[in-house]
Amino acid sequence: KLSLEGPDHRRLSPASITVTGQDQLTVRIEDRIAKNNDIEPTIAAPMVAENTAQTPNEQEPISQGTSTGSAPLTAPLTATDIPTVRQAWSNDRKLPEMITVGMPSDRAFQLEFVLIPPGTFEMGMPATLPMMPGNKQEWADASRPAHQVTITQPFYLSPYEVTQKQFRDVMGGGLTPVTGDGTKFPATQIPWDACVDFCDRLSNSGTNIPEGGKVRLPTEAEWEYACRAGTTTRFWSGDEIGPHQASLRISGREMQLEPVNSFQPNPFGLYQVHGNVAEWCSDWFSPGFYASSGKADPRGPTDGSRKVIRGGGYSNPPFSATSHWRQSYEPDTRSGNIGLRPVIELPAR
Repeated sequence: KLSLEGPDHRRLSPASITVTGQDQLTVRIEDRIAKNNDIEPTIAAPMVAENTAQTPNEQEPISQGTSTGSAPLTAPLTATDIPTVRQAWSNDRKLPEMITVGMPSDRAFQLEFVLIPPGTFEMGMPATLPMMPGNKQEWADASRPAHQVTITQPFYLSPYEVTQKQFRDVMGGGLTPVTGDGTKFPATQIPWDACVDFCDRLSNSGTNIPEGGKVRLPTEAEWEYACRAGTTTRFWSGDEIGPHQASLRISGREMQLEPVNSFQPNPFGLYQVHGNVAEWCSDWFSPGFYASSGKADPRGPTDGSRKVIRGGGYSNPPFSATSHWRQSYEPDTRSGNIGLRPVIELPAR
């Protein structure tokens, strides 16, 4: 429910808006002020329906047509930063905030993507952050030193892990096991090369992909930036995580896969970034890479023998599912604990 109040306590009609349902919705409020017998609209920033919400005059307006290239997100963020900046970049680049990719060969196929605006964040595990139970020094060192990274271009990222049916629809069957009709649970048992093949096929045959866009696996910098969504804690929801927040090896919950839309999404609208299945990234893994990582759009070493995975799976302990945690496997690994969440890379501008 959004309670509304105009400048100088002017009476507004309606005085409140109530939105019901499980979906996250964006509400645009136009405050129209009479001036010189004309009506001049002032566009307020988008508001996401929450239990409590700011009034329109508490948010900074977005000037239409103004370039947002000089205003990326910078962590830590307030609750209104993400929808405000997301809409600004959407307006600036003339890109929808959400898109659904389809395939002409399968009218039932749909894969959703949400726009992630560029920004700057601290990547990795801070030296002052204590290790969680079960962690080891040599494992933690692979996620250090913490360093500032800037994602310079907007991109699209799927809010959900790719489902079993979505993967089979694009690949023509095979690989991932299927539970029920395959529409609820994430695809698993997929080697890295098959994930790249999935992305390439979708790039070549998918519809509604922005011009010049390419579907691919995320870099680990993109993945961590999107997972954190402006937060600086171990998990986007805080420094601890409980059995009601993620599918992990946590006391009080059974180790099992959950539907891809389970639990609360992070501020970017992404589900299951902690737990359920770990997610393949495009980068080669090197435990010492952070010491020499670039500051803008890093893409990892040029070669290696293992690929990065992020986010932890349902049988992993919480320490291996934090926003900063890095793991790696050989590209031909097939695991019930690993899946994928693709991005759409947009042409640079």
